[in-house]
Amino acid sequence: MNSGILGAAEMLFTSDMNEDSRNNFEMIQKPAVSLRNRINDILDFSKVEAGKPDLKPVQFDLRYLVRKTLVPFEPAIHSRGLTLDVAIHSDVPEEVIGDPDRLGQILRILIENAVKSTEAGQIRIEVGPHQPAGSAFILLFALKDTGIGFPEADFPELFRRFTQIDSSYAQKYRGTGLGLAISKKLVELMGGSIRAENRTGGGAAIYIAIPFAEATMSEFLCSDPDGKSPRTESFEEEIEGFIRRGGSDLEFVKQMLAGFSEEVPRRLDQLNSALADRDTAAASRIAHTLCGLVGVMELRSMVADFRTLEQTLRRGDLAEGKRRYEEAKVLLQTVTTHIQNLPIVNP
Repeated sequence: MNSGILGAAEMLFTSDMNEDSRNNFEMIQKPAVSLRNRINDILDFSKVEAGKPDLKPVQFDLRYLVRKTLVPFEPAIHSRGLTLDVAIHSDVPEEVIGDPDRLGQILRILIENAVKSTEAGQIRIEVGPHQPAGSAFILLFALKDTGIGFPEADFPELFRRFTQIDSSYAQKYRGTGLGLAISKKLVELMGGSIRAENRTGGGAAIYIAIPFAEATMSEFLCSDPDGKSPRTESFEEEIEGFIRRGGSDLEFVKQMLAGFSEEVPRRLDQLNSALADRDTAAASRIAHTLCGLVGVMELRSMVADFRTLEQTLRRGDLAEGKRRYEEAKVLLQTVTTHIQNLPIVNP
């Protein structure tokens, strides 16, 4: 299902409509979204089965990823009157090295299942340290809900393809039965494990344990697989491309843009303070985080600037680092001002 078509349909839905037109539109939109999700499930599972997904380890902000993943589900969670609780242990590093795309895909599948199966109560996400694993460490993700739980007889089949927990569930939620199978394959691809259990008092919990590398590994810092970041587009064009690729997920795109424009000034202040304290080690870490932020927003024209700033600071060259910081600050301030004035962010 073409995301552009659904995106245009979503824009139509937000325009002025009478009640009959809106009802007719919903009759078309919901099956279209359902069909798109089924097709995506089948394509994803086919890739996993064929062994095609490659891991792309990069350094990323784990807390930011979890928040970003939750955004598309918040309207459904709130409309049902559910409580959403996120608890990330203080011992979990702010940044880790792993594949954020695969982790995000796993979390999206598990959150979607929890929202579907929970009519009342709470959905809770917990992230905590599990155990060291050689040069890496393992984080334990727990997704708990107060939904219908899993029939004990169905546990052996739970993570197999085209399996749903019972016929009444299949009729009500009309999924492909591939979500948990995809999750299991992806978790195992990342070197982890997954299990499920019913909770005392009702509901279910799914636990995934995944190893991550230490975020201080220099070979992954602000990595660029191609070894270059060509300036083929202006930042305005790159932002337009980011919005366009967001398709129908307008709320997600809005949250990403708004989050970026709020986070950047905070990080710039931190970097300025570190430079004032002549702490080039701390400054280089903050510069790397900024590099990751512009990377998440697909601002490829800026990645090389922040990689160079980080490398300069890691060498301990304070004077050159300050000069490059001033240049980067002006550029980022221009970008955030542009984003804050976009109609999608500030209607």
